[in-house]
Amino acid sequence: MACLESLFKHAYPSFTVIVVDNDSQNQSIEHLQAWALGKERLSETPIAHLVHLVMPPVPKPIAFKLYSEREAELTFGKIDDERLIFIQSSHNRGFAAGNNIALRYALQKLNCDYLWILNNDTLVMPDTLRMLVEHLEKRDEKIGMLGAKIRYYHMPSRLQCAGGATYNRWTAHAQMRGNGELDSGQYDCPQPDLDLIIGASIFLPKAFVQDVGLMNEDYFIYFEEQDWAERGRRKGWLLDYEWKALIYHKEGATIGANAHTQSSFFSQFYWLRNKLLFTRKFGSPLNIVFIYIGFLLNLAKRLFKGEFYRFKVLSCLLFNPSMTFPHEKTVS
Repeated sequence: MACLESLFKHAYPSFTVIVVDNDSQNQSIEHLQAWALGKERLSETPIAHLVHLVMPPVPKPIAFKLYSEREAELTFGKIDDERLIFIQSSHNRGFAAGNNIALRYALQKLNCDYLWILNNDTLVMPDTLRMLVEHLEKRDEKIGMLGAKIRYYHMPSRLQCAGGATYNRWTAHAQMRGNGELDSGQYDCPQPDLDLIIGASIFLPKAFVQDVGLMNEDYFIYFEEQDWAERGRRKGWLLDYEWKALIYHKEGATIGANAHTQSSFFSQFYWLRNKLLFTRKFGSPLNIVFIYIGFLLNLAKRLFKGEFYRFKVLSCLLFNPSMTFPHEKTVS
């Protein structure tokens, strides 16, 4: 709700917000509808430095449409006038698949020039959208993905990311530009060597998606941004960064990264799995060798620590990198 409050404070003349409920199990879509009708307030007041981004609340009600995933697909060609669209996914197929539902809807039904992927655990400054649009409109280069300056929600003077990250193909590790640093304006300049724009905020011209295609749903979570950026780069699209577009991010809230045991292994599983998938797809033979050596060292660590179930599951990835996370404690 807080993210929506901050978005609807934008004075930009024309935009539509699409919210995809990726099969959440906490009645999120019902709470969001109640918020849009003015029947429910924010459940949490932002920290003092950021209260102005959501207070006072925007006027309600906000006209909206609610679709199931199937209904959104079947209404092809019908233009909606509402500024807020809710789409209920039939089941959770991951970060890329959830965003692709919204991207397909926007491409088919909205007369838009730009698309903005934004995490639900963010707050945005009221001029962020205008800054992103103006940046692309004044550049002559073929910009495909545009990043914003992202600060930590709970440490609002520290950077999570200055637009995006660099990617080391030998270790399959992405390093976010400026991560953890106090923001004193040191990254208020172009960052020409970015390899990817992080998924918390990706601003795109519609032409990029029409040319490159949607996000790759094979990854479920992690490495989607690298894949998208690499596919775009091979078609001549560039990455860029607008430091005047400012966003605050509750990092980890979307996937529950602060949880322990099963959820931490879930994250580890897909991180290691997708290193293999991405490197096999885009890396050189020598890159692949290095990644597999690192993977074998990780397996040895699991065995040494007595994490036999994790060792068994991760070992299966060597032979089937496309396998999905085993929700039952059985591995065939």
